[in-house]
Amino acid sequence: MTDPAPGERTGEIVRDCAFLSALVVLSLVLYVGRLGFYGDDWSYLSWFGAAPHQSLLGRFDFLYSPTGTGNWVRIRPVQILHLAALYTLFDVRPLGYHLVNGAVFLCATLLLYLALSEIGLPRLLSLAVTAVYAMLPHYSTDRFWMAAFQANLSMALYFLSLCASLKALRAGRTWLWVWQAVGVVTLAASILAYEVVLGFAYAGLVLIWYRGHQLSSSPSAPPAPSRTPVLLAVNLAVLLPITAWKLFLGAPLGMQTGLVQHLSFILRTAVGLHYGRDDYGFNIKQAVLVNFGTYGIGLPRVAWKAAFDYADPAILIVAGVAGVIVFAHLYGVANRAGRTPPRNLLRMFLAGLLVFGLGFAVFLATVAIQFSPTGITNRTAIAAALGVALCLVALACLVGELLCPRLRPLVLALLLALVSAAGLLINNAIARFWIAAYEKQQLVLADIRRHIPTLPSHSTLILDEVCPYVGPGIVFESSWDLTGALRMLYGDMTLQADVTSARLGVGKDGITTGLAQVAWLEGPDGVRIRST
Repeated sequence: MTDPAPGERTGEIVRDCAFLSALVVLSLVLYVGRLGFYGDDWSYLSWFGAAPHQSLLGRFDFLYSPTGTGNWVRIRPVQILHLAALYTLFDVRPLGYHLVNGAVFLCATLLLYLALSEIGLPRLLSLAVTAVYAMLPHYSTDRFWMAAFQANLSMALYFLSLCASLKALRAGRTWLWVWQAVGVVTLAASILAYEVVLGFAYAGLVLIWYRGHQLSSSPSAPPAPSRTPVLLAVNLAVLLPITAWKLFLGAPLGMQTGLVQHLSFILRTAVGLHYGRDDYGFNIKQAVLVNFGTYGIGLPRVAWKAAFDYADPAILIVAGVAGVIVFAHLYGVANRAGRTPPRNLLRMFLAGLLVFGLGFAVFLATVAIQFSPTGITNRTAIAAALGVALCLVALACLVGELLCPRLRPLVLALLLALVSAAGLLINNAIARFWIAAYEKQQLVLADIRRHIPTLPSHSTLILDEVCPYVGPGIVFESSWDLTGALRMLYGDMTLQADVTSARLGVGKDGITTGLAQVAWLEGPDGVRIRST
């Protein structure tokens, strides 16, 4: 088939973006207004509320400065700025936070589609990969948890960076440096928001080189043959110092035992076959089992269980509507698309595996990763999930090409509609737990305030007989969330709190609450609480 005319292609992009926007809005409309704050969120809120200078920059500085309260998140200044801006806009009203996160996620979805189109992927494949990726439950926590919002922001900024850099390759002289400036700034911002995109950032250099090589052999190539090396050099000049700075700041989090021992631990963990539920560090087997097993081969089973055990009629209806929309749009596009050779689809599948690995590449330098289909630890899979989407779309296309060539558009659209609807269904079923957890939080806090109208300054409160979770949703699990919530509730930054668990220990030096030891918290009566 011939390439569409520029005007026709613009119309296709507009229709595809409208389709993707409708799909994303459908995926979050049932839960976005009922979510709240969880876990680390309460710490951020209490810190922002206690900043000496109650302005955007004042709150940022209070958390970012080396002597500030949030020294452990200095590695992500864009995350701190993002959260400080949200607090400045919405204070402690969660709806605004989650609406903005939904808008950022929508932008990331649209920018992914545009970036894939700029790479040169056919319209059908660009659209199918984006739709599937946006619905995958692999990184569901990033939809619900304020402390993970930087993941969506980082992906949106990276896709914008890639799109801008690729546009710079074929832009005229007037727009060349504009696009490159946008690409460099957003590349730096994406990594400074969340380091999970680092693997993509370096792979993007290869894409820029490859796309530049393709364009240079085209008759309509821009008259600047040296622009590709220049663009690569500029991007690399930004990447290298940021990477070094990230490793320098992050080293204390993962290399306390020394470089050799650290690398040995990472290697043994990566290839180890006995990786338990509570183990940490990047493990290839566990990464594959969760992302390609539970949510790959096992996706129909998980969706079935979600539909009959955890979903409600509204979720089922919305999932059905989304499935119909995906089927209708992809079927129309597939009918007009040319045939994709099976060898190209196989290459796409292999590329998906590579992207999956790149999405976890940063965890070869840190041990701060665990794997879970639904818990807060799945926030780190947001980049790797793009590789899963590429593999799923390649397999769906292969089924249509090899088994039912005459019904290829129908089979492809049906399979991808089912995958998208299943992802939306699972995400919304998981959201119900987070909604219930926030509702339980409010009951707990109201009960505390009713029974303890005032708390003396420097008091320490220990919460007992409250389950810390509702499924994967966090109620109160530790010192940092309950302390932050009580400080906001009573307006007193001297208060401390913690939560008991089955691992509670009472010794002559104080109370051990069961989580990893980081510091002792001193109460007014001399009792100390050890917790993370």
